[in-house]
Amino acid sequence: MKKFNIFTLLIVFAFVFMLSCSSSITSNETSENNLNNFPDASMVVIEDTITKTGVTVEFEYTGSNQGQYGAWYSIEVYQDDQWQELPYIIDNVAFNAMAYLVETGVKKQQVIVWEWLYGELASGRYRVTINFIDHVGPGDYSEFLLSSEFEIE
Repeated sequence: MKKFNIFTLLIVFAFVFMLSCSSSITSNETSENNLNNFPDASMVVIEDTITKTGVTVEFEYTGSNQGQYGAWYSIEVYQDDQWQELPYIIDNVAFNAMAYLVETGVKKQQVIVWEWLYGELASGRYRVTINFIDHVGPGDYSEFLLSSEFEIE
């Protein structure tokens, strides 16, 4: 049991290190070509959890490595036939450098509350995007953007 706890702690530290070394994701990177292009992972919004201030998403990972995601997310609105990133309602936004593990074959849910970051959303078509990591080992990983659409009525 002690070896497992040490291994988990090392993975979390490795993920935090990777996040601190990687560049920030920009709205240019959330183009349609860069979303949901990792066949071993998916993310969906759970329909009955949608509110004006948050949603619950569910991850599924089928790969042979270790699936991970962090605290960062982005909300976009569909307007004028294109996706547009919502502006933050506060300055100096920062997300915690967390590593949430997604075990192979086990669905994992995450509650996202964006009221602090975007306020209450108006009626419309939206999508949430989250950075997902396929972690092979220390320094050996690939990053992907998972996205799921939802509507607020």
